[in-house]
Amino acid sequence: MTNNFGRPKAVDLIKTKTRIVTAGRLDMYTTGAIILTNDGNLVQELTHPKHDIEKEYYVTVRGKVSDEKLDALKNGVTILVDDKKYDTGKSIIKILRIFF
Repeated sequence: MTNNFGRPKAVDLIKTKTRIVTAGRLDMYTTGAIILTNDGNLVQELTHPKHDIEKEYYVTVRGKVSDEKLDALKNGVTILVDDKKYDTGKSIIKILRIFF
């Protein structure tokens, strides 16, 4: 199987007869670890918002991010992924470094 960009999905790179699923996702331009498992209950525990699992992201942006945009991210925003809308949770934002 392939994703929307014609590239293989991570689970298809694992040669096994057992059904493997991912807990979360990595987009095309992101890096990091992703959990592959055959345990659907574990995926549900890690990904469903009701379990309130904290996630941490490090992001590099080009240019200055306005205070209004930072406030919006802190309070949660609606994002569009594959024509589906998702509401993000509230965020804690910590600026690590500013480059000019």
